[in-house]
Formats: sequence, structure tokens, C-alpha cells
Amino acid sequence: MTFPENSFDKVLSFYFLSSCRDPEGALEEMKRVCRPNGRLVIFDAIKSDIDEAAVVQYLFRPVARVLGPICLEFCPSRVLPWNSFLNLFALLEKSGFGVEKAKATDPYRTINIIQCTNRK
Repeated sequence: MTFPENSFDKVLSFYFLSSCRDPEGALEEMKRVCRPNGRLVIFDAIKSDIDEAAVVQYLFRPVARVLGPICLEFCPSRVLPWNSFLNLFALLEKSGFGVEKAKATDPYRTINIIQCTNRK
């Protein structure tokens, strides 16, 4: 992004990290543009902490990569690296974001809204 460092108090990521090719790099860029102690709010598909659901997510990855972009107009299949098996909490920790709140929005805990603080 072309924004200067520490440009924003809050950064919102809506179904982005599970569909970008480099989620770790994207988090680093979000950290760069977010002010110290700023907020990052994420709404995304991530790896479930329920073992049975996580196995289904893992096995379904090849199909999801083909079907995921169908809902996006003008997006041919296999263009997006859709990954709903993303271990987002580990990436957040590695990137230096502190998770303040996390709430699953589905019974299998695959879609989450996560509020983080930028620990610069």
C-alpha cells in the first residue's frame, strides 16, 4: 500500500486473509499502516479449533479453491488461493498483534470476528 506508516487508528479485514496469496505479508502491511495500539478487526474464515471440523476443512481445500471464486463476479476458478484452513491466531501472534476478543459466528467455529491491538 502507498499509505505512510501509522496512517490509521483502525484497520478492517473482511474475508481478505483467507483469499490472499501472502496472508503473513498482508498482516505485516496492516501492522505498518496501523498506529501503535491501533485496532485491527478481522472477519474471516479460519481453521476451526474443533478437530472434526478442521479435518473436513483440510480435506475440502481443493474443492473450495475451485468453488470459492464462483461467488465473485468475473473471477475465474483457481485465481484465488482460498484457504479456510488458515491458522490465523498463529499468524497474528507472529505478526505482533495482540488478540483482544475473538468470537465464532458459526457452530463449527470456522468464521470468526477477531479484534486485535497493534503491539508496535
